[in-house]
Amino acid sequence: MKFAAVYFILIIAGISAAKAQSHSFETLKKKFSGNENVHSFSASGFLARTVLWLSGEQEFTRAIQEIRHIRLITIPISAFEEKGLSVRGFTKILKRDAFEELALFRNESDLLTVYLQTNQDHDENRYFLLIENSHEVVAVEIKGYIDPNLLHTKKENLTYTN
Repeated sequence: MKFAAVYFILIIAGISAAKAQSHSFETLKKKFSGNENVHSFSASGFLARTVLWLSGEQEFTRAIQEIRHIRLITIPISAFEEKGLSVRGFTKILKRDAFEELALFRNESDLLTVYLQTNQDHDENRYFLLIENSHEVVAVEIKGYIDPNLLHTKKENLTYTN
């Protein structure tokens, strides 16, 4: 009986987690799953706040108080090349999925693009961070709300270009 209850809970959790991802993130994950050196990770907002709290980043912890879920995938640039795909092509998928570009940051060879998909029905958004460098692409999808007024610190090393 315990096994049936645990199994049922896992199925419900899996269904809700699958629906929680944006079409863009699902597309990226399906396209590259099984490739060598592609890693995917998913965490609750509670875990993200705990990690920031332990690292001493109280300003950021307050800014992400309403984050519900975070998903991350790292993909080597070589995997894009093997499939004949590009990061620029993926950004078109993001735009079709109603993500709008908020900002573009450069730090030496790294490029960080921040996208936002607003949700009119609920009080939570989806943020998509696309981090590119010469070796890999890191995609981070965040579901919830981030208070932009609390993120004004720690940006002295970034150059904003939009």
